[in-house]
Amino acid sequence: MNIIQLSDSALVSLYIAGNEQAFELLVSRHKNKVYTTILLIVKNTDTAEDLVQDTFIKAIHTMKSGRYNEEGKFSSWICRIAHNLAIDYFRKEKRSPMINIEDGSNIFNHLTFS
Repeated sequence: MNIIQLSDSALVSLYIAGNEQAFELLVSRHKNKVYTTILLIVKNTDTAEDLVQDTFIKAIHTMKSGRYNEEGKFSSWICRIAHNLAIDYFRKEKRSPMINIEDGSNIFNHLTFS
């Protein structure tokens, strides 16, 4: 059987066993859905692209560490990771307030130090 015809579950097993092509196929199958999931939340293409990469990196770490639990479909699992990373992105943004200086002045003129 050709690798392209394999199920996501079979591809995950192959990837965990060391077949990098299996993961490339998983990415190819799911990258658009992951991107759309993230873009609907963050509304920024650059941020969405970064978070897509982060999503698949997290999937790699989870699978390679033996923590992947095949209770549901791979597509649902990877989209849940994407959704959580998008939410985490906003949590981090809240903790790091942006200072918007549009007039070109020096940022140090706007900061106060205690």
